[in-house]
Amino acid sequence: MLAPSTATLGALPNYIFDRVFGPEASQQEVYETVDPVVQEVLSGGGNGCILCYGQTSAGKTFTVEGCEGELRGIIPRTLEAVFEDFLPSCQEEVSVSVSMLEIYMERLRDLLSDGAELSVAEDRHQLHLTAGAQHKPLDLLVQ
Repeated sequence: MLAPSTATLGALPNYIFDRVFGPEASQQEVYETVDPVVQEVLSGGGNGCILCYGQTSAGKTFTVEGCEGELRGIIPRTLEAVFEDFLPSCQEEVSVSVSMLEIYMERLRDLLSDGAELSVAEDRHQLHLTAGAQHKPLDLLVQ
């Protein structure tokens, strides 16, 4: 979770981090930090993004995927929130879909397809779109 601070023209941007986790941080501690964002997206009916950034071998994949039990990562814990907490309490029909992208060595890949390389485009409203990314209904992914 970071946001660029104001920077002078021509200078490199400075970033302010909401939180940086050390190696002693538990998966639960990391999830509890992002859970308010997950809950806001679920209750507001909008879009959300989970982004892990760091150098090679910093633990990004483990943070988002994890293992079983208490070592579950952000993705399994978020899916639990959707299927165990959010969907059962919905009074109306809800559609949840996901896309999973990876940026590695400055290449963007779709992890829900065959790993095809993607590109980022900007539409006429200056919104950034990932051309060709798969968006799959969540119920198909967990069967």
